[in-house]
Amino acid sequence: MTRTRAAGVRLVILSNTDRDLISHSLRHLRVPFDDVITAEDCGTYKPDPEFFRQALERIGVTPERIRHVAFGFKYDNAPAKRFGMRTAWINRHDEPQQAGEPADHTWRDLWGLAGLADGWPVPD
Repeated sequence: MTRTRAAGVRLVILSNTDRDLISHSLRHLRVPFDDVITAEDCGTYKPDPEFFRQALERIGVTPERIRHVAFGFKYDNAPAKRFGMRTAWINRHDEPQQAGEPADHTWRDLWGLAGLADGWPVPD
């Protein structure tokens, strides 16, 4: 994520947690984030559309300019896709992709995000 940030990509966390729990996690990350939006902030949990509506409003860019990268399908990528975001699924265990709303990219780890930021061809 350091390379992604260095390429000028804004990084925002969308988390199904509260401010106290996420602040502990943030202390262990070596990359600063531009914003952190929690379920506590939104008053609801993902996959509720209201969570994504509030997140988009706060981020302040159109959904098609966002690449939503997540480990989860049901609570993250599927609703993000319905809102018009491009999605990337971090599929660490090479699971079959679920039917319905496939991710735009499927990666084994976060190196795919660095590749996009660098303009590299990214394997799907």
